[in-house]
Amino acid sequence: TFKNEKTMVMRSIFLPGGGYFYTGHPLVAVLPAIVEGILILDIFLFLLAGFALPNQMHVFLSGLAMLAVFWALETAVTILHCRTLIRHFIPEKRPLSGAQRDLVADTTV
Repeated sequence: TFKNEKTMVMRSIFLPGGGYFYTGHPLVAVLPAIVEGILILDIFLFLLAGFALPNQMHVFLSGLAMLAVFWALETAVTILHCRTLIRHFIPEKRPLSGAQRDLVADTTV
């Protein structure tokens, strides 16, 4: 079965390195999975710290926004790269089957 872009995007967003794993590139997926995992862990730790120190909300929000932007950029790069991998996997033109080839040959004669 062919892999589709919608499934790849969903896996890239919700699973660290999920887009590369889905496209069949597990060795490439290791580093993005580690980076995305660290960024997601940092975001959760910032959320916990924000609830513990409500008087430092401006520092909390700026740090959280910065981590979210880095995570979004890293995920966007993964999606764009995996999209090209999927598009190269799907052939632009399928080879003709035997019956189709005979039909084309009959009409050209």
